[in-house]
Parts: sequence; structure tokens; C-alpha cells
Amino acid sequence: MPFIYDRPRYFAEIISELLYWLDEDRIIFDSDYAIWESDWLIEKFVNFELPEDIQ
Repeated sequence: MPFIYDRPRYFAEIISELLYWLDEDRIIFDSDYAIWESDWLIEKFVNFELPEDIQ
């Protein structure tokens, strides 16, 4: 998940591979941010769109 903030292109590549090999119903969100809340990261994920060349 941190790649969505630091390296969005790499994150898009990872997500596209997961969507290809698995299915959107088999991908779940999990966070290891136990110290503070990860709402900002979840919001960034909800608003994320794959670039057209990766779709």
C-alpha cells in the first residue's frame, strides 16, 4: 500500500498483475499501520485509477 503514495506507477503495475492473475473479488485490503490511522491511504486507494497504458 505505501507504493500508492511513493511510487504510483509501480503500484499500478502490481495491481494490474494481481487483477490479471487473480480477480477483483480475491484482492483484499490490509494495513500494517498499527500506530496511527491509515484513512489517508485508504482514500488515496479509493481514488486511484490505472493509467491507460497499463489497463
